[in-house]
Amino acid sequence: MKKSIHYLFAILLTLAVAACSEKPFKIDGKLSDGATQNLRAIYLTGDSIHSEWVPAVNGQFSISGQSDSLTVVYIYSSQMKELAHIAVENGDEIQMEGNPAERYALRVKGSELNEEWYGFLNRHAADFAAGNTEKTDKAIAEFVKGNPDNVLSTLLLTCDYSDCTSAEGRKLMEGISENVRPRLLTALYDGIATHKTPARKRLTTLSLRGQGDTLRTVKPDKGKVAILFLWKKRNRDRFTIVKQLKALPKAYVDVIDICIDADTIGWWNVIRNDSVRWPHYKAPGGPVDRSLEPYDIKGSPFFVVADTAGNELYRGNSADEACRKANEKALSLSKGKKK
Repeated sequence: MKKSIHYLFAILLTLAVAACSEKPFKIDGKLSDGATQNLRAIYLTGDSIHSEWVPAVNGQFSISGQSDSLTVVYIYSSQMKELAHIAVENGDEIQMEGNPAERYALRVKGSELNEEWYGFLNRHAADFAAGNTEKTDKAIAEFVKGNPDNVLSTLLLTCDYSDCTSAEGRKLMEGISENVRPRLLTALYDGIATHKTPARKRLTTLSLRGQGDTLRTVKPDKGKVAILFLWKKRNRDRFTIVKQLKALPKAYVDVIDICIDADTIGWWNVIRNDSVRWPHYKAPGGPVDRSLEPYDIKGSPFFVVADTAGNELYRGNSADEACRKANEKALSLSKGKKK
């Protein structure tokens, strides 16, 4: 018995040493602006999101980490402007360089997958930079349809397509072979497409940036029905959604409009044409902002509806359902006032 325990211990020790000795991934970067700043690296590993600040000195930085399966590392500037997204797994050694203001024109090498990925992005850099999603989505769709057995199809669809949860996006995803859809690449998509988000008990107070970049405290329980509208600039149906929200009864419903782009440059150009009276906010940390953590945001656009006490009635991706819930509660409030 004692001998068996020794053998078992030896086996476990061997496995532990093997796991610990697995070579981490590494990303070495050189940005042409030569800036010294703290960058932020965010990636999914296991069942958790890993986030860390990484120093860049004279434009040079190095990121290392552990992921035993393919994941995407998103790299942001100190102002949370996205600089790059790189596909990595343990053992990868990636080199990237270029102008941080032209992230689709970066030069990336060290793995065939990233070289192919950035080769695609480089060819369509002008359209990506201009925000021409009609052209970029078409190019991605053509690639996905022609390469259903290439993991790059999954990367392009989940990272660079304007809305992978749209009807067309889901159709494209269904056409990709399952063996090239690693779990860490599709975790967010799967959460949106197959998981119905349960409502939480009560909304929390939010710390957001308003116009003029001033810090604002937003309390959703002000005696009206509250509908949080969380969006990104690339959401093509944003104008239609704003029209739906404008139709809600203003006497009973407050719209809390929040841009969750990590890169909020151009934010004002989007909202100034809304012609609405509700205030606009932006989350300094994008979708992973600390204030938004309790809401478990899955994609964009995203909605949270709460009653006058801040109790959640709905949380999910459907504008129609969010407006329906808000209208129902507003109607009950109006009837209560008439009594």
